[in-house]
Amino acid sequence: MNEILLALLLAISSRPALTSSECAVAKSAEHTYWTHMYLVDEYPEPLPFLHGIVKAAGAEDTTLDGVLVEVFDHPEIALQTHGSQTGKRQKRLGACITGKDGRFSFDPKAGKYELRFSRYDCNVKAVIVEVSKKAHNKTRIEVILEAAT
Repeated sequence: MNEILLALLLAISSRPALTSSECAVAKSAEHTYWTHMYLVDEYPEPLPFLHGIVKAAGAEDTTLDGVLVEVFDHPEIALQTHGSQTGKRQKRLGACITGKDGRFSFDPKAGKYELRFSRYDCNVKAVIVEVSKKAHNKTRIEVILEAAT
């Protein structure tokens, strides 16, 4: 009985804190593609949840599949380091891989987050976003990824 309870607790605790309803859950072994330039932007206003679409630069009608979308706590680390690696104090709260429609969606609790976007052939982009359940703007975040330089 104790072994079953322990196995159940381990299975629950190993699941990511956030999952996406619009893209495939990323495996824990999948991490940011750090081989390219890292760009950091701040979203101008709070949002009630994190949802959006990833598109290719120069071809704004072209959505990108295969983009790793990660949600991290402590977004101030991204602003301080202009990172080349995840800060040691940052925790990945959720991650997914976009499909052909380029969409992603997460519903974290209120707070500030780093949304990080990476793909093997694109520059890494981070968007710092504040989530407020009182926010009225339900606009999708549109993220434009540039080809790797």
